[in-house]
Amino acid sequence: MSDNYPAGRGGSVADPACTSDRLSARVTVRFSASERAAIDARGAALGVKPGAWLRALARDGLDARRDEVERFHRAAARRPDPVRAALVEQLRRAGSVLWRERRRDELAVKLLAEIRDLLRDGGQLDGKRAAALDDALAALTDPGRETALIPVIVAVEALRADAGDRTRL
Repeated sequence: MSDNYPAGRGGSVADPACTSDRLSARVTVRFSASERAAIDARGAALGVKPGAWLRALARDGLDARRDEVERFHRAAARRPDPVRAALVEQLRRAGSVLWRERRRDELAVKLLAEIRDLLRDGGQLDGKRAAALDDALAALTDPGRETALIPVIVAVEALRADAGDRTRL
């Protein structure tokens, strides 16, 4: 029979009995250990069981219009690499923590400035409190702290981009 026609009766389009999705018949085939290992590896690489890959090969061989194996390949190409996905997840977490730290410093400076204003407006801003607020603000607004954090954030974002992550944090 030609590859252009299914292997049905008389070369006609497969009748409903041949196209049933009910899988009740079996074919037993023997393979060498190395062939079996290769079949298992191919199925695992495509994300399907070895039997599903062999069934797709047989169906595609019987009917050239089917493209089950090609669909497996397309699906496998879209599936993310688990190692890369774990790397991206950890890089996202690190970037999120770094950005949160930067925003927390900015928020703390705003809060301390509001506290200073409230204490001043209430007449409770004495020298001791003013010195404590000044020390806290100086620690948070230290240029060394900001210059140490920004290169780390930039490096983590570059690693994320290199790993293929396009999500903005």
